Amino acid sequence: MAKELAFLRNHTGVAAVFALDMLINENDKIIGKTDIPQELKNKNVCDFNEIYRYLLKYGNSFLRTPTFMARRDVFENVGVFNEKDFGTSADLEMWLRILEKYPIGILDEKLMKHRICGSSGAVAYHNKRTETSDFFVVMEHFLKSPALTIRIDKEIWKKYRYYKELDNVFLARNLLRNGEICRAKSLLGASVSLNFIMNSFGNLKSVKNLITAVLLLIGVHIGLGSFLANVLTMAKKLKYRVLSK
Repeated sequence: MAKELAFLRNHTGVAAVFALDMLINENDKIIGKTDIPQELKNKNVCDFNEIYRYLLKYGNSFLRTPTFMARRDVFENVGVFNEKDFGTSADLEMWLRILEKYPIGILDEKLMKHRICGSSGAVAYHNKRTETSDFFVVMEHFLKSPALTIRIDKEIWKKYRYYKELDNVFLARNLLRNGEICRAKSLLGASVSLNFIMNSFGNLKSVKNLITAVLLLIGVHIGLGSFLANVLTMAKKLKYRVLSK
């Protein structure tokens, strides 16, 4: 990408650069877009503390792996992906490992199109996963990083806890579909907390996630957990097919 290459040439102290992307379906229709945190809108160079803080607050939504471009010597000094320890979030672990030593750049421009389809490996993995997301493994690994020199606000920790609770809701859905009722019930009971409810009114998507959690929680208590899990999964697939037309 010419713009990213120009950015690295103009910012010699920056190790790597990212950009944003548009989300398209298998018919090339735009179905969404990525964005950077509002707090970083007026910045194009960021350090470890800034990125770590906003990963906690917003999740891994703005460091877009397909847009990554770095100087060759960065790989020599930092190394490459560690999939053995960090699985599907090995890319994020590498970005934070780079940030421990160098600043990075983020271009507030959508320079790529990222295709999302119901049959993709990532979607299939999400619909079958029954273990905690590797994202949380990475974030908690770097909580002990010497590069983390700021105090994280309580409100950000509450948001991060919400993401963990939401992850458990989707794990519970998959467990119910697999017939693992007891484990699903335990996850739902621990996750549908006051913190989860309070953080579920930021947008329509989070409200829908709250409704999903409540339906599943009710379902496991009246013996309809597996049925509701399958209904919700089918509804999601149907919605995707409608958006793809």
